[in-house]
Amino acid sequence: MLAQRERLLAEVHMTADELRERAEALSARQLDVWHTVEGIHYLLGRPERGRTVT
Repeated sequence: MLAQRERLLAEVHMTADELRERAEALSARQLDVWHTVEGIHYLLGRPERGRTVT
């Protein structure tokens, strides 16, 4: 899951923090990535939203 998260973030050239901060103005693709990253955080049981997961 972490590899998928990193690949998706690299694909849109943004960090999770950048996606969170710009959520209202994201393209459809960027919004899809944001929802996927948030889902990965949920599945990993990590409450910190938009933070780098190590």
